[in-house]
Amino acid sequence: MKSFDAVQLFRSGFNCSQSVVSVFADEYGIDKHVLRLLSSGFGGGMGGMQNVCGAASGAFMILGLKYGYGEESESYKKPQLYKIIQDFSREFSAQNGHLRCYDLLGCDLNTEDGKEFFKKNELREKVCVECVKNSVELLEKFLIQSDKS
Repeated sequence: MKSFDAVQLFRSGFNCSQSVVSVFADEYGIDKHVLRLLSSGFGGGMGGMQNVCGAASGAFMILGLKYGYGEESESYKKPQLYKIIQDFSREFSAQNGHLRCYDLLGCDLNTEDGKEFFKKNELREKVCVECVKNSVELLEKFLIQSDKS
């Protein structure tokens, strides 16, 4: 089960984004190490700035692999990809309460008080783990749904 594996990776020390992309590496024939390097700056809501949750950003990367474009002649795919990303974002927000890391955690990790609040309230386990799990499960749903259409 991909969500279980992603949670285990997260608990082992990878960030939320790395944990999500890693479990899809084999499916897309991309080296896990390369995916982890590419996604390493997205943890903590984009380099610790607490913007878009890294677990969601990891999912966006995988959706890009499936529905994105790499050639100018394929730019017609952009509207469909953006719609899928927007739909994913809405569902992720509905499941988790927010899309932004700051809002998900309810504290500023760039302050000592925020770090203390995060640790004291075990938010890594209570919030971040759930976001990783939910992101992978939602991503699997989106990948399967589109295969059917």
